[in-house]
Amino acid sequence: MDDGVRGRKLRLLVVDDHPAALGGLRLRLSREPDLAIVGEATAAEEAVRLAIQLQPDVVLADLALPDGDGIDLIGRLHELAPGLRSVILTLDDSPEQRRRAFRTGAMGFVGKHESTDVLLAAIRGWSVPRRG
Repeated sequence: MDDGVRGRKLRLLVVDDHPAALGGLRLRLSREPDLAIVGEATAAEEAVRLAIQLQPDVVLADLALPDGDGIDLIGRLHELAPGLRSVILTLDDSPEQRRRAFRTGAMGFVGKHESTDVLLAAIRGWSVPRRG
């Protein structure tokens, strides 16, 4: 699903506790005409507050957060807003974490080593063939 095709930008909440990573995501994602970053959080509790307040379409969350993990965060957010889409972005893209994320309701799971195209496809809900 690509809401941008219908003229509506996908509203993103980006959650990462590293300022450089958050800044890099902001810079890269702001170049996409169909995406709008409506909020940024550096911790899970802050992300919950912002998600309730801003009602984003998609939450992009790092797995490792100072007050929990991104998978637990999306589980909480899905209880509060069942239609909310979520993508985990992580250095730990092990099969166990991937399975755990999808069981919790994530629509995407992207390793930080993946290309920007893979990340954008996950945010937009597109399927991208895996290499290798």
